[in-house]
Formats: sequence, structure tokens, C-alpha cells
Amino acid sequence: MGLMDAIAKSGIFDQLGGGSPDLARAAGSLLSSSDPSVGGGTGLTQILQGLQSSGLGDVVASWLGSGSNQAVSPGQLQSALGDQTISQFANKAGIDTGAALTALAGMLPQLVDGLSPDGSLPESNQLDSLLSKALGA
Repeated sequence: MGLMDAIAKSGIFDQLGGGSPDLARAAGSLLSSSDPSVGGGTGLTQILQGLQSSGLGDVVASWLGSGSNQAVSPGQLQSALGDQTISQFANKAGIDTGAALTALAGMLPQLVDGLSPDGSLPESNQLDSLLSKALGA
């Protein structure tokens, strides 16, 4: 099964924010290295490296591994991603920053897990293409 099939089968983008297209687009922008509107185009790999640098290496490893996903708190995300990225995410999603942090903390483990069905992340250009297709852009 290909990566896109795995993402489609997981239904992860259908589940984002209870089906909120704005929340799904904000998440796609955050994860994309070619969309600078949320996080400046940092991309998923850099986001995960930031989380690991913030002491969340075991949490990130659980998302990539085959076991259950460990939770991340809104406060941990805010510390790791920074106020500017969270504000950009909230603005793109059309929600306040508290709700954005809560939503992102709930969906990021599932997103990473869904985007890494074999335990490794796709290359940035492949990920951007998959995000675009999954979000109907």
C-alpha cells in the first residue's frame, strides 16, 4: 500500500477538527514546507525536530512507531512551536489560540502517525504533494 493509500485509509484529514476545512487547511499549512503562512514553511520534519529539542523525543518516537501514540499537551506545543506559529495556526483556522493549541495537541499525534505508516516520514516534496491532494487544494 502506498503512502497516499495509507493516509486515505486512516481518514485522518476527514477527522481533523470534526471535519472543519479551515482547521484541516491550517494543519496542512503547518506541516508543509512550501506554505509559509503557518510556521514560515518550516515543515513537518523541522516541527518534529523542534519537539524533540524541547524534550519530547519519546513522544515523537511514539507517533512514528507502531505502538500507541503518546499525548502532547497544549503547553508543550506552545513552548516547542512558539507563540507566532500558534497564532498563525489559530488565525488560519479561524479560532482562538487556546482552541488552536487544544486542537493541534489532539490531532498532531494522529497526523504524524498517519503520515508515517512505515515508521518514517515522506520527503518534504512528497509530503507537500500528499497534503495538497488530501486537502483537495
